[in-house]
Amino acid sequence: MTHRGIHVPGTQVGTGSNVLQTTAGGMVTQAVFGTRCSIMLATREAGYHSRPHRHKSEQVNYVVDGEVWAFVDDVVFLAKKGDFFRIPANAVHWAWNRSDEPVSTFQAFSPVLDPYASRKNSTSLLREHEEGDLTEYHETEHIDDEKPYLEFEERWLAELENGTRG
Repeated sequence: MTHRGIHVPGTQVGTGSNVLQTTAGGMVTQAVFGTRCSIMLATREAGYHSRPHRHKSEQVNYVVDGEVWAFVDDVVFLAKKGDFFRIPANAVHWAWNRSDEPVSTFQAFSPVLDPYASRKNSTSLLREHEEGDLTEYHETEHIDDEKPYLEFEERWLAELENGTRG
């Protein structure tokens, strides 16, 4: 039995697509939200590369399958299956799946991220008396001046290819 606002079968959670601006590849998502947090299953195809963005929500991630390079402000790391990582609130970040395989991550956001505005596939776990009573939620902000971030990525990639970066 489904209890509106408390439980929803996974088959009833909508499937959406990437809402981020990308330089390559796509992402398929399933997302649910309550009043103070949201979670999303995101699968990024091989070659996926998002553009720098930020949000006021803290983000905690778990890599279910595959691997993805994560750029968080001036930190870069390869997150592999079984890894956890955090993106602090307001940190400029982006992801790059440089592998030939898709990568799937569970992502938790607090406060709620994009429940209505851009992730139209998000499924509410609010009870009837809670409808529209989100304590606080935030939307993704795309970075207008990406140049410094993309220059950082270019330097990082050159160092990686030259073997001077791990």
